[in-house]
Amino acid sequence: MKVEDLFKHYYIQLVLYVFRIVKIRSVAEDIVQDAFLKVLEKHQEKEVDIQYLYVAVRHLAFNYLRDTRYLINEIPDNNLSDTEVDIEGELLYVQHLKQIYAAVEKLPLACRQVFKEVYWGKRKYIDVANELNISVNTVRSHMYMALATLKKSLK
Repeated sequence: MKVEDLFKHYYIQLVLYVFRIVKIRSVAEDIVQDAFLKVLEKHQEKEVDIQYLYVAVRHLAFNYLRDTRYLINEIPDNNLSDTEVDIEGELLYVQHLKQIYAAVEKLPLACRQVFKEVYWGKRKYIDVANELNISVNTVRSHMYMALATLKKSLK
């Protein structure tokens, strides 16, 4: 189907699907609209599968949760039986996110704080260094330690 037809037929279903993940109606609507805009920009006149949109909105919803530092333990269990989304893949994705969040929480305090500011806060090393009153090299060291520890613990 073309993107415009998908929007007419599946917008409400996609909003409800995302709402089950984020629990905020206005955010769910924004996420679905963003997904349609991205798909429209990328595929313009091409045919798009509805499963592609379900995967896209799911990823955007989880990115929203990550970016707002939503606790992964509070992500609700989704009833996905009414969609054609791969349930096993969904569960693996959530399980991996839980492992990542748990590993980050096990980092030493300073290391964890720097890691969260740089990766999740999307801040520059210099800004984090100024805020925490440490040098940029210390931020680099903390990031190196954090990434090495996470890589080791997530293998």
